[in-house]
Amino acid sequence: MAGQNDKTTEVTENQLVQMARQEETALMQKQGLLDKLAHYLRETTTAKETLKELQTTKGKMFIGIGATIMVEVEVTDTENCKRAFFENGYKDEKIKGTLEWLEKKEEVLRKQIERYSKEYAEAEGRLVQISGILKQMDAEKRKLMESARRQPPTISK
Repeated sequence: MAGQNDKTTEVTENQLVQMARQEETALMQKQGLLDKLAHYLRETTTAKETLKELQTTKGKMFIGIGATIMVEVEVTDTENCKRAFFENGYKDEKIKGTLEWLEKKEEVLRKQIERYSKEYAEAEGRLVQISGILKQMDAEKRKLMESARRQPPTISK
């Protein structure tokens, strides 16, 4: 009965090469997405840690603005901040509320990274299998070519 569900599919070498290219493309896309998600996670974590520090520090401090540039700022409000809620829209919010929002955002990003990492590993596994099959096919071709070279030429009448 188990044989009823066993199905074999014949695939040409060209089809395998195409499948390998598709997997490589999928891997590159997933890697790009993982890189973006990791960047957003670092940004979210940095914002969270900075807000926590701002809650306890009143007075002067240095804030990095990018490109290794720091500016001295005076912190006067350690309870409130502004948070974007769409591209050019901001709202006043308690730092505590923003920290809660950042925690949720961090959790969502971690789950997305986990999901795409799993998909990446699966695609990588498929690519390894396809590459292995292509290498086996190439080795078989070489064996056939080598054995054809070793055989003496035949003359037909």
